Amino acid sequence: MDQQPVERTEAWFVRHGAKAVFFGRTVPIFRSLISVPAGVERMPLPAFLVFTTLGSAVWNTAFVLAGYALGDNWEEVTGYVSVYSKAVLLVAAAAVLAFVGVRLFRPGRGARRGTR
Repeated sequence: MDQQPVERTEAWFVRHGAKAVFFGRTVPIFRSLISVPAGVERMPLPAFLVFTTLGSAVWNTAFVLAGYALGDNWEEVTGYVSVYSKAVLLVAAAAVLAFVGVRLFRPGRGARRGTR
């Protein structure tokens, strides 16, 4: 396996881990996934908890304010939320498929580097 992309990803998380956790907590699907790279890179627990709390507070505050503003009309929004959720799911699925496709069909996939 080519280690260069893994090393670049690790270096990126070292530089941007705090922002990644904070903003990751405000994006559906990534809310759960952002914990994995934070754990792999051994992000200090106090920093992880602070950025998780702040990011989750932003996300939850947006929903509380939206619910307050909508009041009894909250049901009108369910159609929009449904479309938004499906769009996010489609984008995530397309990204996964693209990643898998690139990994499976890139040239030179069968060649080994080095020996065992």
